[in-house]
Amino acid sequence: MNLKSGRNNFTRIFANPWIPVTGIALVITLFLIQLIVTNRSQKLPADYSNYPKIELLRTAIFDVLNTFDLKPLTGIRKNGYEQIIVNVPEDLPIVNIHLALQERVLKIPAEILDARGNPISGKVKLSVGFEDSVYFTVFLNPQKEVKRNRGRIVLIIDDFGDRWDSFTRSFADLGIHLTVSILPGRKNSTLVARKFSGLGCETILHLPMEPIAGKFSKDEFMIFDNMSKSRILTIIQRALDQVPTAKGVNNHMGSKITQQNRIMTIVLEDLKRRGLYFVDSRTTAKTVAFDVAKKLNLKCTKRNVFLDTEPDEETIKKQLWSLAKQAEKRGYAVGIGHSRSLTLKVLKQEVEKIQAKGFSFVYVSEIL
Repeated sequence: MNLKSGRNNFTRIFANPWIPVTGIALVITLFLIQLIVTNRSQKLPADYSNYPKIELLRTAIFDVLNTFDLKPLTGIRKNGYEQIIVNVPEDLPIVNIHLALQERVLKIPAEILDARGNPISGKVKLSVGFEDSVYFTVFLNPQKEVKRNRGRIVLIIDDFGDRWDSFTRSFADLGIHLTVSILPGRKNSTLVARKFSGLGCETILHLPMEPIAGKFSKDEFMIFDNMSKSRILTIIQRALDQVPTAKGVNNHMGSKITQQNRIMTIVLEDLKRRGLYFVDSRTTAKTVAFDVAKKLNLKCTKRNVFLDTEPDEETIKKQLWSLAKQAEKRGYAVGIGHSRSLTLKVLKQEVEKIQAKGFSFVYVSEIL
């Protein structure tokens, strides 16, 4: 066919208006069929903007990865999913990460809808979402060359404020990221806060709260269960004035107060307004403080191990290594000790041994 005849054929085709319309309709029909087939074979997630739970799920996934000190290399969207690719140290069991993710996402509630592993490479792919729709795929890739952090240990030492001397300073000389908790209204509360902060420690307010029983000294910085909101807020302000370097707060005693939703809501709402975090010391198994803080979206954590409730060197040592084991299992763990000579002695003996095993000591703020 020569060029002239080709042009004539082209002209004849489009001289008939039904021919191009029919062709376009055919193309559209084929496209719709393909779209239907694709949707039937793979249920894609809906628009992210319509689902606030999606961001909650994403935050949960990254929180779990953060507890194991794992950082995703990239996060890209493909086929409606967000891919999260993580290189995992070979000696960190991927099953630990899998179980931690599963436990966390179930609380949203969401699900790990599919888990597939490669028996040769050890790589694991997790599909995470809601109601049979996948929103995230998490790829966990074991890497020999990645150095493992076996776990992060948060160590809080309570009850500072009475003195600043060589003994007190010795806690800062441990050479770790240490969080120190300072009682308000003591002889040297403000001085100790500034000294520790200047030496690189993270300082928090050790806020006195009424216990259920036991001997305790009532003072103007203690929160009691019969107090009004205005009185509670006044105490918090005055206590924080005593510890001006505070990054957060944990409770001193408080087995009675931390069980009460009303008072803890007042306290924690005020901390959130100030941009401070909260650590639930868990002085009672019935505490609601951590749960209230989570509902308020306040940065918070809770104590896992008390180091020195028993004044015995071997017991303190055992508790410290128990803290390390929990950090290895969960990614991090929070331990609380007290400014006592026996506690300091054990820490001097054991801190370097724990670090040599691959654990790191971090501030409270580093796990939030």
